[in-house]
Amino acid sequence: MDNFTNQNITASPVMVEFATIANKYDTTPVPQRKTLDAFVQSLCKPRIRASKDGAGFIPATFKPGGERNDNDVVAVTMLVLDFDTGKIGMDEAMGLVKGYLAVAHTSFSHSEACAKFRLIIFLIEPIPEHLFHAVWTAFIRLFPAETVDTSCSNPSRFYYLPACPMERGRLFEFRIQKGGAE
Repeated sequence: MDNFTNQNITASPVMVEFATIANKYDTTPVPQRKTLDAFVQSLCKPRIRASKDGAGFIPATFKPGGERNDNDVVAVTMLVLDFDTGKIGMDEAMGLVKGYLAVAHTSFSHSEACAKFRLIIFLIEPIPEHLFHAVWTAFIRLFPAETVDTSCSNPSRFYYLPACPMERGRLFEFRIQKGGAE
């Protein structure tokens, strides 16, 4: 979405909490608290790079001094689903969560042959770590079988910021769906 900077997705400043890490080897989450608009702004344009590894976020809050592991997660602040099979398109997936405030973007491996993307659903309240698996499991039932990557279901899961190789930059897609978390 090229005009994102000219719009707000919420009427008032909604804050989101998450953690950032430098790459897949980084085990020290850095707590962040940003406006929802600022967070979404970080997702609407891809980073162009040759390899998949790079900076990312964890949609969770951690115990003080906590490491990137499930035992140190206090709460999950967004539901993030990866779609890597090509069995469902971004618009269809967004339609299944109509009414939820959500964004979606293609992932590094997205190609013309196989749609691969990430769907981020913003929550009104964080999900305590001990309830996360039950909520996540119930939520993915909204989608056709074998479309959501179930390996991405742990509360300390790291997600890359949008990126793609130069030759697939023209394939990058981003969507915003306004919903009930306003």
